[in-house]
Amino acid sequence: AYHFDPPTGRLTGTSSQPLRNGPHQLFLMARNRAGNAAKPITREFVVDLPAASLQLAANPLWAPAKGTYLIQAEATVTDANGHPVADGKTVTFVTDRGSPGTSEDSTRGGQAGTSIVVNKPRGKALVFATCGNLYNRVEIQFDSTASSLITGTIAAGQSNEAVPGAWIKVGERTVSGDRRGTFLLQEIAPGPGTIEVSAPGYYRSRTKYRLGKNAGAHVEIVLEPIYGGLLLDKMVAIDAEAGGDDPGAMGPGGTKAADINLQVARYLREYLQAAGATVYMTRREFTESLDPVVRTRFVRDRKPHKLISISHSNPYTEEPGARSFHFCTDQEGKTLAEHLQRHLVSYLGTADLDVHEWSSYLMIEALVDRALVTPAAITLPENEERLQRNDHLRREAYALFCGLLEDFGLAPENTGIISGTVTGQDGRTVAGALVVLDDAFALQTGPEGQYRFVFVEPGTRAVSVYRDGYQAARNAFKVRSGKEIAGDFSLTPAE
Repeated sequence: AYHFDPPTGRLTGTSSQPLRNGPHQLFLMARNRAGNAAKPITREFVVDLPAASLQLAANPLWAPAKGTYLIQAEATVTDANGHPVADGKTVTFVTDRGSPGTSEDSTRGGQAGTSIVVNKPRGKALVFATCGNLYNRVEIQFDSTASSLITGTIAAGQSNEAVPGAWIKVGERTVSGDRRGTFLLQEIAPGPGTIEVSAPGYYRSRTKYRLGKNAGAHVEIVLEPIYGGLLLDKMVAIDAEAGGDDPGAMGPGGTKAADINLQVARYLREYLQAAGATVYMTRREFTESLDPVVRTRFVRDRKPHKLISISHSNPYTEEPGARSFHFCTDQEGKTLAEHLQRHLVSYLGTADLDVHEWSSYLMIEALVDRALVTPAAITLPENEERLQRNDHLRREAYALFCGLLEDFGLAPENTGIISGTVTGQDGRTVAGALVVLDDAFALQTGPEGQYRFVFVEPGTRAVSVYRDGYQAARNAFKVRSGKEIAGDFSLTPAE
């Protein structure tokens, strides 16, 4: 509710609900007595109420008395309204058993935590947490009959920084890592085993372990970032043109360009997320209808590094080939369009219809590095037939992904190529096989049974092939910069 006092010119506002701690923004619009609108103003302010409650939890609370492993302690700090305190509040942890004896962490979303290493513990341990004048404690009991467990830390190979939110799998058990890159797996059967760890932007890791009965074990896992972490801090917006009530261009057989645009956008999102990028989609569903103003506002609010708009209509020519566009004053967008165009032409083997200027509301007002691509015009009968195949749509998305990689700075000469043909034991090509590079990037074989991965990092790379009716196959290939190697597969029928 708001109250305006004319004599003083003071405007007072009250909120019906307590505001959460952190930054807020006030947007004010007003009119004078004649009905004329004043210039809107925006004011930013911060709410930072003192901490009023501290809750402390530890995991595990009942733990083995043998082995070396981690105890994870987590503090939750809230204000008098029950809201998380502002980020940056210091929480101090102290324990009488384990290392480190004292540690500090800053709250984020009201949470702060620590990891305590224990080695062959006995009896019990006390963990204390303080924040300002608030205090709490928790007790951990060590017992020789407690079930076996595994704890671990996950770090990035080049920076040694924690990798938060990774997925950790042992047998049929899967857990996620916390924001500090630590994890806990309880009630694990003793003996040898393998820990499989995956996270967006990193190559999958497999680590062997041996676990004693009623014991704990700790593993330190290092994940190698894909493309050296090139996309880990990047944000990309993808706009699938048309949609909903607007089908876009129509193929001779009735195929909607809007549907093809979205499917290519989804495949491109898959590749970008696998490499660690954050992806924003202006349109997620086939039935969504979004006008250009809504799409543009969506993009501007998220401030991505790049914007790609995907179209399969070409109103200016019926000539077959790929064409890309940029806004006239956007030089970075022009470079982006050139990179995308080059990879569409080289990877798809299509005609080069060049890069041109384009003016639309989204292209004018998005205010980020942006490009519009038309890999093929759906109005041509031969294009419509190809665009109805998932293998071709994946290839279009993969070409755009490669163009983005180069635009973000990846040097093609420092990578290699794996290409091959998938056949059955009778020598016939296998169409529709899913071919996966390093458990991260998937292509699909077309009618000729072929696939081709470019921009492959040097080293030992794994390629897996899956197809209904055949046994899965997996081979490792030694990739060198600037070289193309053959990766043919002959699939065995499923039993």
